[in-house]
Amino acid sequence: MVEHWEDWHIRRTDFSDARGDCFISTVFLGIDYNWCSNEHGGDALLWETRVFLENGLPIEEGPRRLSASRELALEYHATLEKELGAVSQE
Repeated sequence: MVEHWEDWHIRRTDFSDARGDCFISTVFLGIDYNWCSNEHGGDALLWETRVFLENGLPIEEGPRRLSASRELALEYHATLEKELGAVSQE
């Protein structure tokens, strides 16, 4: 069981690009974001991977993905690390 909300943040990777300092964030959402079960085959979408500016504002045109499992979310996080040239601190 999650003891603190901070534990829901499963990975963060910092990087810099033309926008300045940014980070990739993958978190457990705690609620199902699959509003239309036909769109994703009925799986609950409980994890989100997204890119943010260092000030915490999301990069609106940036990549964002909802995932049905922790494993898929971490795979996408790793894909973004490679695509954006980010280096994980973990």
